Amino acid sequence: MTPSTGPSDTNNGEQVNCTKGQSGMLDCESVMQQLWDYLDQQLTPDRMQAIHKHLDDCQRCRPQAEFRQAFERTVASAREDAGDMDALRERIRLALRMADRSIE
Repeated sequence: MTPSTGPSDTNNGEQVNCTKGQSGMLDCESVMQQLWDYLDQQLTPDRMQAIHKHLDDCQRCRPQAEFRQAFERTVASAREDAGDMDALRERIRLALRMADRSIE
């Protein structure tokens, strides 16, 4: 029996191994704890590179990183869209008027 290099899980029946314990690699828990800082590029260059390598290699962590990146893009986009509060108010008023007309 080969010793495990870290926690393992299954992903749609496929075995997924964490890279914990491999030379210079981070474990999944450590990566997840630092993921927001990684996405915000708030870590040292060495730590950024180590997490990037882990995410490239780890089928377990990659989807989490992709989801969080998409979430950050969506929030940033929503902030940009809501930046002009007068235009937002006008769009809301228009939508309410249209909804009111459809009820009549």
